[in-house]
Amino acid sequence: LIAIVGAIVTIAMNYWLVPFIGFYGSAWATLGAYVSMLALSYYLGNKKYPVNYNLKEIGFYVFFTAGLYLVHYFFNFDGFMKYISASAAVIIYAVTVYKKEINRIKNSLNG
Repeated sequence: LIAIVGAIVTIAMNYWLVPFIGFYGSAWATLGAYVSMLALSYYLGNKKYPVNYNLKEIGFYVFFTAGLYLVHYFFNFDGFMKYISASAAVIIYAVTVYKKEINRIKNSLNG
């Protein structure tokens, strides 16, 4: 069922997006299919086997990563600065994850 929904979303989005934005439309269609399958899996899974996911924390990481990407994308550096900018974004992400998760890791190791 989940794969069928993903296939339908992929076909529909490709039909609408590819004529307008070319192969980028196919990439967006794939993302749309994965997001729809994720949402359906989460919904159906939680009905049968509820798991207390920390959605606030997951949302933070998703939007933080998207924000870093958008900053990097809109600065539109050329040449070597493009690599410096991308590396800085990865380092910022890694440091943020480390600072947010280090206490949780320490606590889990100490029992």
